[in-house]
Amino acid sequence: MLKKVLKSLLLHPLTRRTDLNSSETTELRSRIIQDKSFLKQFYQECYVSISNLLPDEINGPVLELGSGGGFFEKLYQ
Repeated sequence: MLKKVLKSLLLHPLTRRTDLNSSETTELRSRIIQDKSFLKQFYQECYVSISNLLPDEINGPVLELGSGGGFFEKLYQ
């Protein structure tokens, strides 16, 4: 029961009643990242670190895994 209460308190109000695997939840999380300056800055810093590890020339697309709400493709082109 305590676990349920904590989870409910920690969830963002926009995603509280959405299915974890729904496309709606992914879109909401993307919006949350863009709207919260700390989160957006955190993602940007992570993406810069990741892109610095990539080779200069890549013959093909780069795939971001596990971050449906992310925006790596907008920064890395």
